[in-house]
This record gives sequence, structure tokens and C-alpha cells, in this order.
Amino acid sequence: MTATAAVATQVADLSRKPDLLAMFDIAGGHERVEARLRNALDGNGAAGADLEILERKASAQAIRVVAEADTSWSYGSRSFAGRAKGSIEYVSPGALKRVMKQRCEEWSKSKPVMDLLRSKLASDPKAGMLLPAEFPLGAVPHTVGCEEPCTQCRGLGTHDCHICRSGRVNCYHCGGLGELHVTGQQYRARCPTCRGSRTVGCQGCGAAGWVHCLPCGMSGIITTLCEGTVSAKVAYRTEPLDGFDPAWRAALTTNGHAWLVDICKAGNAPRLAEVPGGIVVQWSIAVQVLTQRFRILGKAYEAVFVGNKETVWSMPRFLDAAAKPIAEAISRAMPVEAFAFADRHPLSKDVRRVVLDGGEDEQIRERFESAVSPEFIQSLRLSLQRARDTIAAHAIKAAWRRAIPVSLLLVGYGVGTGLFGRLLPSPRGSGGATTGDLNLFAGLVVFCALVGASYWLAGNAGRNALKVALGTPVKAMPPQGKAPAIAALVGILLYAGIAYFVGRSSPDAGVAPVVSTPPHASASVKPVAAAVPSASDLYDRSFPKVAPPTVPFSGR
Repeated sequence: MTATAAVATQVADLSRKPDLLAMFDIAGGHERVEARLRNALDGNGAAGADLEILERKASAQAIRVVAEADTSWSYGSRSFAGRAKGSIEYVSPGALKRVMKQRCEEWSKSKPVMDLLRSKLASDPKAGMLLPAEFPLGAVPHTVGCEEPCTQCRGLGTHDCHICRSGRVNCYHCGGLGELHVTGQQYRARCPTCRGSRTVGCQGCGAAGWVHCLPCGMSGIITTLCEGTVSAKVAYRTEPLDGFDPAWRAALTTNGHAWLVDICKAGNAPRLAEVPGGIVVQWSIAVQVLTQRFRILGKAYEAVFVGNKETVWSMPRFLDAAAKPIAEAISRAMPVEAFAFADRHPLSKDVRRVVLDGGEDEQIRERFESAVSPEFIQSLRLSLQRARDTIAAHAIKAAWRRAIPVSLLLVGYGVGTGLFGRLLPSPRGSGGATTGDLNLFAGLVVFCALVGASYWLAGNAGRNALKVALGTPVKAMPPQGKAPAIAALVGILLYAGIAYFVGRSSPDAGVAPVVSTPPHASASVKPVAAAVPSASDLYDRSFPKVAPPTVPFSGR
């Protein structure tokens, strides 16, 4: 926008203020930073007193935040039956859209809309610099409409019935013949419904020949209304200020300016300029930069903090060197001793809590001012995880050694006795599964459910083992390794063997029928097969015999 440069010349340059650093609490900021560094170091291989401050420096960096806000509008239409009430500007149907666009354009550039946009941008600097990319500004107070005659009834409110002609339809009893054939007679009788007239009154329109028009609600008019809304779109950018390092401006705004709002100081009131259909707003903000050089155990470091909340900008990983002996002692210690040793130091204690209760490594880094590397935390966590798994492994394996035999015993009993098959409904038809097949399938489902319950019990057993060994409650379930997979595989193979032997001895197995010969019969006489039922026998068995009903006065 052309007004941006003009506004830039009006914004006071923060570099001209000799007391810019006086806006910040420099001495208090250095003291708070030093206290945080000593707190992060204390107990992690060194004491807080081992931190020696070598140099303190303070500076300020300023940038300009520019917001370009433009108004936009949109409208929608809706149609309904009858006339509308209220203040409506009625136009012809052909001019409806053109007039509505004109009203929306006029309102989006009106003074009330610009005043509302200005208040949102400039009333509060923090809110003005954190507006969303698009936000609403209200509805357009002009409604444009048009009225058209209903196409269904041509504006009459009623139309002819589509079922009949002048309210009459063919008689449904005689089919429009006017007479009925009498069974067993040689003559025809007059239809009692239409009395020989061949037509009856239409039930759809009540014999009126016309019906009310539903689309227009019997008004004969369809009204269309157009209503609009206005919104604003905001685009932010940052610019360097004279006298300040442009590299710092680029670094501070790499991820946008929003994170700077809470840690900066506004140098002056925002300056505004109105452009056609929008507003340009500029803020000048300043950020303090604190630099501290310090020495720990004979090694010098330098840390940088920005903003009035002393946010860490760059931090050396001095805890990696200071806590290295702690990590080495934990990796060499026995499992229970490793947890006891980790509980004595703040950094390793936090890692211990993550291993036992769950959490993220990044939370640990934030607590210790990012003075420890992710790789160091990961190595410390892996050492404690190996110790945890060693303590819980014995209880987990013992739980699985008991769970699989008990599960197989229960499932084998249910399958062998046919208990599962009796609990399920009997299969229908001769081509489907047999009761024995359902029995085996139900046994497999029960076995899988028991394996899932065993997994939960084994995890609890490992957690209880950790609780007893370490003397502290454990929230996270320890991993069980390959024990569940091996136990489940062995259990499924054993169940397959059980299912094979049970299937062979099942009464549903296919066995050829054997016909025995009577003892008194001759050896040369062949066994007689069972008699094949006749069709009449099958009919009598399938359909019961029912006596016909007695009709009263049937002899008359």
C-alpha cells in the first residue's frame, strides 16, 4: 500500500532514545538469570556456588511490526413463501444481486466499519498484534429483496388438482363401468358406489377440482432476500529500525512476531493510516538482550537471554560435563542401586520419574534451562530403563509361566466337555458348521481373551515388583519384551493340539453307518436298508392335518 511509507516516517525511532535500556529491569534480569543458572547446576555434579560470573552485558534490539488490514464482504440469499416483514429494499429480480453488491461495498468502506476496525487494531497493542488472519466485523444493515409470482400457481395461491378432472375421478369399485358382474348370474348389477354414474368425488381435493398451493403458502408470492456480512483480513510483517542490527531482527522474527508480544516493550503508541478499504497500523517494539559469561569447574561458558521474561536464546550444555560422572555411575550400578543413586540428584531424579511414571524428555530440558543436551538425557534414560526392565523381567516371566498353563487347562476343560458348544445356539442346516466346530471356535476366542487378561496381569506383576524393590509407587506399566509373544505362540500351538484330538473324538465327526444282520438271518441274505418314506408320509409329517371349520347355517 502506498500509505505505508508515509506512516513509517511518522513512527518515532527507538534508536533515538538514549534511555532505551531504562525501559527494562537490567539489574534484576541479570540476578534472575544467575539464580536460574545456579539452581540448574546445584546437585548435578556441582554446587550452585561453583558458578562464577565473569561478565554481564545488556543491549536492546527494536523492530517494527506492520499490520495491513483490508475489509471484505460477502452475502447470501434465501427464499421463502409470502411477504417479508421489516425494513427491506425491494428491487426487481434482475437487479437483486447488483444492488446487494453495491450496498455491501458501500458499508464495508463506511465510517462505522472503519472505526470498529481501528478499535480492534489500536485499542490494545497486544491484542492488535495478535489478531487472526481474518475476523468478522458484523452484518450489513441493509437487506435487499424481491417478490416474484409463484411458478406453481402463477400467483393465484391455488392450482388445479392433478388427480381429477373438475373434482371427479373414475369409480374405484367398478373401474368406471358403472355396473358389476354378479357371480353365477347372466346379468349385471348397478355399482352401489357410483350408482351407475361411473365417477366419484376426488378425495385429494374434496371434489373441488383445485388445491391450495404449498410452495407459496397460498400467497401466490415467493420472496427472495439478500443479507451480507463484513470481515477484515490482516497481514503482518516486520521491518528493521535504523540503528539496530538487522540480523537480530531476522533471527527474532524467524517464526513470526507473535511470541515477542509477551516479552517486549512498546516504544510508542501505534500509528495508523487509512487507505481505501483498509487501515495500516505500525508498532515499534523493543526487546532486551542479556548476555552472561560464567565459569563452571574451570570451563568458561556464555548464555544469552531475551525479553523481559529472560527467555533462553542460547544456552551452553554445561550440565553434560558436570553430570557426566553421575551418568557413568548409574550405568555401572546394579539395577536397584542405579535407581537409588539417581534419586540423589535433581537431573537424574527427573529422568527417573519419566522412566517410572511416564513423560517427555523435553520437559526435563525446560526445567534445567536447556543446559543439558537431548542426547545426554536419552543415554541416562536408557540406563534407567535397562535397570527397570531387569527388575521387572523375573516377575513378568513368572506370571506368564503360570498364566499359559492355567488358560490352557480352563480352555481344554471347556472344549473337551463341549461346554462352549452348549452355550452357543445350535447350527441350522446340514451344510453349515457343526456343534463341534462352534465348540472349538468358542474355545479359541476364550483362549485369546485369557491371553489378553494375562498380559494385563503380567504387567501389574512387573509394576508391583518395581514398587517392592524401589519402595515407591510406579504409574507406568513396564514393557514385557518378547515374553507375551513367545507365551502366546506356545499357547496357540498347544491349543491346536488339543483341538486336533478333541476334533477326532467328537461325536459330530463323519462315521459311515453300519447295518447289523439279525442273528437268525442266513449268511446269504443281504442286509435290508431302511425303508424310504413315501411322498404322502413326508407330507403328513411336514403338514399337520387340520379339520375344516364348521360354517353355521350351511344347510340352509
